[in-house]
Amino acid sequence: MLGVLIFLEDDKVICGIDEAGRGPVIGPLVMCGFNIRPSEEKILHELGVNDSKKLTPAKREDIAAALKKRFTDFHLIIFDPREIDARASNGMNLNDLEAFGTSQILNLLKPTHAILDCPAANPQNYVAGLDKWLTHRVNIRAEYKADANHLCVGAASILAKVERDRLISELKKKHSVDFGSGYPSDPKTIDFVKRNWNNYPGLFRTTWDTWKTIAMARTQSSLSDFSAQEERKVEVQKAVVNSSSTSQLPKPLIVQQPTTPSSPVPLVAEKASKKSKR
Repeated sequence: MLGVLIFLEDDKVICGIDEAGRGPVIGPLVMCGFNIRPSEEKILHELGVNDSKKLTPAKREDIAAALKKRFTDFHLIIFDPREIDARASNGMNLNDLEAFGTSQILNLLKPTHAILDCPAANPQNYVAGLDKWLTHRVNIRAEYKADANHLCVGAASILAKVERDRLISELKKKHSVDFGSGYPSDPKTIDFVKRNWNNYPGLFRTTWDTWKTIAMARTQSSLSDFSAQEERKVEVQKAVVNSSSTSQLPKPLIVQQPTTPSSPVPLVAEKASKKSKR
């Protein structure tokens, strides 16, 4: 009887879902779903699976490589900045985007149960919102810090983070730039956005407040500079027009040199007397 119970328990397929790159102004959002059976959790424990934020980059790389060797039932979804902006422009906020990505993962992997690292303030409402995209029925639990509390979610967070880091590295190589982490809290990122906000199409999330604030400030500064330049051009044009009209030129000021005892007659008067002789 115990063996039957173990079989029934292990008949579950649990999908842990997490993301990496939710808040950056640069680069993609990566989501991952990772399927396991209850008996396989011990493997994740042995590999050192944990919340990706608690692991060093090197450790994440090592664990991700080991996970890919031992497991095949996982799936990654990548939303690049252009798609994020396009969906945001059509009214889809970030929580909706994650819900959409979650539903696509569940529809593909078809687990019996799912545990989500919830991004919303109300987990119940978030789960209810998945229904409009789900085609596969699944028992879903959404909770905070699920990546730290459930190994399958921790595995998903590691794979998502490693994949995003790889994509960020590729972007830096492609454009021959270093923009830091891509997060608004990174001074290097903010400096890069300020200097390049209107360059590198497809790199920035242009619907993000960080980008819009910088773009607006830079645009207003450019308009002010342009306006000042135009005003200077008008002043120069006026000066040119005035200089071409001699009638408007002021009469030259004749400064009469002071007389001295040895030269009682002013120099101007002497020149005039010579002209009268001619």
